[in-house]
Amino acid sequence: MGPPLVRLIEHYLSLHLHDTASFLAERLLTLDRFNETYMHLAACSYIYAGRRPEAIEILRPATTAANQYLLGRALVEEGRLADASEALLRPAGLHGAPLPIDSLRADCSKIPNGAAGLYLLGRIAEAQGRHEDACGTYGAALSHDPFLWCAYERLARLGRAPPAAKILAMRPEFRNALGLQVGGAAPAAAAAALRAAAETASSESGHSLHGGAADRAAVAAAVASAQLAAGGGATIVQLLAP
Repeated sequence: MGPPLVRLIEHYLSLHLHDTASFLAERLLTLDRFNETYMHLAACSYIYAGRRPEAIEILRPATTAANQYLLGRALVEEGRLADASEALLRPAGLHGAPLPIDSLRADCSKIPNGAAGLYLLGRIAEAQGRHEDACGTYGAALSHDPFLWCAYERLARLGRAPPAAKILAMRPEFRNALGLQVGGAAPAAAAAALRAAAETASSESGHSLHGGAADRAAVAAAVASAQLAAGGGATIVQLLAP
């Protein structure tokens, strides 16, 4: 009953029929309440159906990084920041201690889902008014995942976004475009060059720009840097529009 039911739940989740997926996931959990795969499917079904409190209860005994991260995310979305921090830091043995930003910049493997978990910790710190911790944690997340656009965006909102060139330097297809040094070019011109670079990269990989989340995030980060440097009023969506 387990594996076929798992595939059925995944099918209904892919169709965005979340109430049906939730109903089936409840049946799945009766087979093994502590199976991490079953737990994850049920929690996702509940979250997508707008039933986060129930997802949180299901995830409390989680031991895998994926489920601990999902628990932390659900708690953040519910505004339960202290509980979310505990869920994300306890697996690393860091709960109740100051965030060791430098250590996390070097190694975040013990944080559930690594860079994504660091991003959530940044959101918690920011919501609690600890902006230095938030900026340090967002920066640490970007050091592990330079395409984590959400972390770059939060840093920009706090006035601490690093130059896009620094974040994207490891992507050779962006180097020529970034050679514009966006401060010396009009934002629209910089965005056009960056977009062309992304189109080249995405066509080589067989994906369209709008279908490639990593390329789109990379361009958006660079455009955001251009906007901030030039004080432009155009939105990122306008600059990236075909």
